[in-house]
Amino acid sequence: MFTHDTKEKKTGTLTIVDCEYNVIKEVIDMSYGHPMKATTVNEVLELLTFADKYEISTVLEVLSDWLANHLTVETFGTIATYAWTYSNQHLKQECCSFYKKHPHVALTAGFREIDSDVIINIIQTA
Repeated sequence: MFTHDTKEKKTGTLTIVDCEYNVIKEVIDMSYGHPMKATTVNEVLELLTFADKYEISTVLEVLSDWLANHLTVETFGTIATYAWTYSNQHLKQECCSFYKKHPHVALTAGFREIDSDVIINIIQTA
């Protein structure tokens, strides 16, 4: 990020305007070994989105694993949508495995909100 001749390299600072301070702080804290404070799927998705965008690899696996471990009938739609939107292969695989074991997830409102191409991919892969 600071290797090219950019404003950020010259000033030594990076301005982030598309993310809340608490999300940035928690991801940075986690990268230094602090435990995660987020407790909901939506909070963890915010952390993962930020960590993925800025390639903070030290926390990507931890966050993806947390989401995989919190995959339920209720959270399936949200996590699957994230997995396909951001091409998270680990979460895609977990969602397909979950669908195979719990096909009744297709009856939920969250499942119906998933993009139709994603639903087809989940069904074909499972």
